[in-house]
This record gives sequence, structure tokens and C-alpha cells, in this order.
Amino acid sequence: MTEDRVGAFQTTHRKETVMKRSLSMSILGGLLLLAPLARAQECRSFDPWTLAGTYTFTATAWQDLSEINPALPKGYAPVTIIGAFAVNFSGALNGWALVNAGGLQMSAQFVNSSFGEPRTDCSFPVTLSMKINEFGDVVTGPYSYVGVVTSKAPVWEIAFMMLGTGPGSHVEMDHARRISMQH
Repeated sequence: MTEDRVGAFQTTHRKETVMKRSLSMSILGGLLLLAPLARAQECRSFDPWTLAGTYTFTATAWQDLSEINPALPKGYAPVTIIGAFAVNFSGALNGWALVNAGGLQMSAQFVNSSFGEPRTDCSFPVTLSMKINEFGDVVTGPYSYVGVVTSKAPVWEIAFMMLGTGPGSHVEMDHARRISMQH
């Protein structure tokens, strides 16, 4: 090849590379602009109505036992929980749980508990209170959680985490799976 032809080839090749990069960046930019719209549509696909049903759940936590009942020793202990709950069409939640808090076996009923409306970031608020059967009318909570749907209907799976109230507060992570659309 002559020097002119080599220079022309390099210039053409450079222009093609610049054009390909520009086109790629334009497509990427367009997709990034559309991404929030796609996510917002997914969030609209669930609400308390579509989340209604019966769920089983498991949870792990660390909690100061004296917060469960002042008669218990002060100090943090591991907590494990299994149970089931039902959510109605308005988001109201009721159910039961078996709790092991630092080796102390307890059973509980959910009272004054609910799932809230989805937020724009696809999370939704969860509020849980429990009446511990072994302690009479003692109710722990309300505790605030944030939940996210981690699967598609009809077998909804939900992860929810307790929102801390500051250093030393109870921490908890839960996983629930819908086993029935009945509530």
C-alpha cells in the first residue's frame, strides 16, 4: 500500500470507530433514561390487594431480652422465629409465631400489624406487634420494617428487615413465602 492509501484507511477506520462508540453511547444513554420507567412499572404491579394471602416465614434476630419482658435478663441474645401470617386486601396482618429468644421458648400472636402501600423505590412498610402468650397481655412493638418482593406472583416471596431505632436496638431479618392466596 502506498502511504496515501494507508493514511486514508486509518482515517476511515478511526471515523468508523468514533461513530460506533457514539452510537453505543447513545443507545446506552437511552436505556439508562428508560430504566426508571421500567422499574416504576414493576412497583405498580403489587399493592396490599395483590400481596393478600397466607404466608409462612422464618426470621433471625438479636434482641435485648429485657425488651421482650422487663423480668428477663438485660442483654442481647440470638432470636429465631418461625410462623405463619395472613394479609387481607387492606394490608392488615394476623398470625402466629414460635420464638426462641436466647433459649427461652415462646409463642406469640401478631396484633395491630400491617403491610403498607408500595413506595416509589419498590419497598413497602411493614409494622409488626406481637402478643407473647407466656406473658399474658404483654405486647411487644410496634416494630417498623421495610419489605421488598423478591419473586413474581402468584408465589410471592418477601424479604423484610427491621429498621433500627439507634445503636443497641433490636435487629432482625425475615423471609416469607406465600403458600395460599386465601387470607
